[in-house]
Amino acid sequence: MGGTAIYRVDAVPSLRWEERALYVPPPRSLFEGGWGLFAEDRQAVPGSIVLRGPNGLRPFQQADALEGEAPQAAVVGGTAYYIGPIMGQFGHFLVETMARLWAVPQLADGIDHFVYHGDLAPDELVARHPYVATILDALGLDRGQLVRPARPTRFERIVVPEAAFQSRSHVMPQLSDVSRTVAERLLVGAPRATTAQPAYLSKSRLGSAFTRIMNEAAVEAVLRERGVAIIHPETRGFAEQVAVVNRHETLIGAVGSAFHTVLYSLQRRNLHYIAPNERINGNYVLIDRATGHEATYYFAAAEATAVEGVEQATVLEDPAGVAETICRAIGI
Repeated sequence: MGGTAIYRVDAVPSLRWEERALYVPPPRSLFEGGWGLFAEDRQAVPGSIVLRGPNGLRPFQQADALEGEAPQAAVVGGTAYYIGPIMGQFGHFLVETMARLWAVPQLADGIDHFVYHGDLAPDELVARHPYVATILDALGLDRGQLVRPARPTRFERIVVPEAAFQSRSHVMPQLSDVSRTVAERLLVGAPRATTAQPAYLSKSRLGSAFTRIMNEAAVEAVLRERGVAIIHPETRGFAEQVAVVNRHETLIGAVGSAFHTVLYSLQRRNLHYIAPNERINGNYVLIDRATGHEATYYFAAAEATAVEGVEQATVLEDPAGVAETICRAIGI
């Protein structure tokens, strides 16, 4: 993690209410400049800019202030809620977007519009990423209220929630609170019994991914012989993935976005992460601290390899040995 500060903040994020804020969409994508949410003094509304890391680096080209003449803008009445930018990438949505949705359960009845910046219009967003629809529905958010203006728009009144999570920096309890609210609603009517059978969250069938262990099947083979359930999260809907992390008391797998679903476990879980070459994204530690799960990381020697569609592909030097080490640790 390179010595970065990773910590939990036991505080309540702020809610900022802004009158007549100006929404300016990106020119073409979130990675091009000039867009944002601006107050009447032309400055970016405090709390509206996404930051990452302990030094507050910006992943997107959000502007600090409105440049040039204020554009002609339609005025939208009522009360809006600013969700921030939505990328549609599974892991980022579960931590960064959900970090701004923490106040929805308490404010939803008084909100007329849920506003976001993003490359996808609302219909396309939920069609491409069904988990988004599942989560928004569980929060009681009417998808018809989801708004991504294509032109500059001034909102009569808008609330900007402080993010309850800053990537690789800090987390507040409200991220796990809102995630568990979603889980409670998704699990209504579902069996609540748990099992001691460990489950392995596999990436071995993914065609593309940010990280992958290319000989993961060798790990799975050993675990399967020991009675571990091998689960491929991408083959299941989001509600099913939430059911998995609530059913299995022990979860195993390579570090990856699939493990962000442990935010939706209503009970403490034992997590066993395989981390090739001692590489851990600090976000996993933040999730551990937000949820109180017991996490163990297994730093496995591995060689980097080039694989099309995989940003960071590795091959474990001793996959069977890694699996045996985990088996000993969990007593199977």
